[in-house]
Amino acid sequence: MIKEILTAAAVPSQEARFPDPPELHAVYFDSVTADGPDIGPSRIFVHDGTVELYAPTTAAGNEARRRICAELDARSIHYTTQGWYWLSDIRRYQEIIEFTYIEKT
Repeated sequence: MIKEILTAAAVPSQEARFPDPPELHAVYFDSVTADGPDIGPSRIFVHDGTVELYAPTTAAGNEARRRICAELDARSIHYTTQGWYWLSDIRRYQEIIEFTYIEKT
């Protein structure tokens, strides 16, 4: 679902690593905990999503963050953002967005 959210927000993204990325992009991670009945397969999956948003300027990043957060809001997913900070080695701003959602099968 994380890739779906970022695609809907029109933010280029890759899971775990983005070789040769555009100036504005996201790298995302999906940590999953499986749960369910004592006997039988897992039926409940808790996803802890992390999106690292990279942008050349905070203005471009704020617009991308707004679109991502709008997609999270549309899915009723609560999230936390950590604020922008400058990464001098790659000359980009980064902001991290974290959220949790539950998938039931």
